[in-house]
Amino acid sequence: METPYNARSSPHPHHPVPYTQPLTLSIQEHAPADPYGHGYLTTDCPTKADHKTLKRHTKLSWCLLNKLARPSKSKHSHQLHITSPIACGDDRGAQLVRCHLDQDRTTTYVAKIYDPLYYDFVDKEDEDEEGEIPVDVAWLAEHDYRREAAAYAELKRCRLDGRFTPKYFGSWIFDMPHGVEQRPVHMILLEALEGQTMLSLLESKEYLKLSLRLRMDVFARVLEAAAALRFHNVAQDDLAPRNVMLTGLDFEGQSVDRVVLFDFNEAVVLSHHRCRISHEKTDQPMNPRFMFWSSFPYEFQSWVYPLFQRKNTFRCWLLSRWGDDEAFGGPAGSEMRLKKYDHYEEPPPLRDDELDGELIEKLNKELGSDWRLFV
Repeated sequence: METPYNARSSPHPHHPVPYTQPLTLSIQEHAPADPYGHGYLTTDCPTKADHKTLKRHTKLSWCLLNKLARPSKSKHSHQLHITSPIACGDDRGAQLVRCHLDQDRTTTYVAKIYDPLYYDFVDKEDEDEEGEIPVDVAWLAEHDYRREAAAYAELKRCRLDGRFTPKYFGSWIFDMPHGVEQRPVHMILLEALEGQTMLSLLESKEYLKLSLRLRMDVFARVLEAAAALRFHNVAQDDLAPRNVMLTGLDFEGQSVDRVVLFDFNEAVVLSHHRCRISHEKTDQPMNPRFMFWSSFPYEFQSWVYPLFQRKNTFRCWLLSRWGDDEAFGGPAGSEMRLKKYDHYEEPPPLRDDELDGELIEKLNKELGSDWRLFV
């Protein structure tokens, strides 16, 4: 039996992850309650437990004490068969597995399982006078589930499902046994994609096999996807290489099929009745040159060649890429007044004496002579 939380006891109890093959789960369709957290109203939503209360519990006892309510009826149910893990582990947060439903082995899905028992019970970024601070994992897992399900459901409602994100196949609930007790757990089903994340390409150094032109094209498609999602009421709020997957990546042919954004546990649905972020509807997605004019998205600094991260160079690239693109529009009136997009000036081009010869040679080889249009 686990002992209660003790900030000075280490290591913390380990919980073997059950989400591996062969495991079959009986899942029922589930309608999530309203999302909460940043961007949403703070009234009538779950409250985080205080540290003093959490320190009287183990992670398991806290999860059992805060069991989810079971829906009385469900129109749809399936037998979910886990075929392989994707990202699983104690303390990692949501668990990701490949699976199929019932007897249909021809279609593979990804199940994202928000089991609080496998969230980290320790706040790695903060501590008090007694040391480590426990985390309300029940609150956090439900927070992630509701926000992500709300975002995918909104994109599906807007008929954008599967265009810039994985296809969404609904939200579900199942029972996970613990001795004589059953613990309900929430999950969502997504399209299974075969590809690599931008982060994995960076970590493996394989991104260096991609031309500068292709890397900038992928980066541009990421920014366009972010603009499209926001136009359809979803602000991802976590745009980063770890949350972008490239499918159909061809190193030899220097091409990419799809650029897919995922991981929406921090997303805000701007059209939701509990959203407290003002959002004016426009006729077209905002041009990325407006969305990103103020600063380079630093999360992508390892992907984008340093020259193109310079303020002037980045702005010239934005203008060269989307300056007259009629597929996009300007910002809403209030954003125009707030950020003064209409007062920006075209940055001056870089002089040759600001660029070293080796860089010029590399750019000529990778991008051709028209690279100067970017800078």
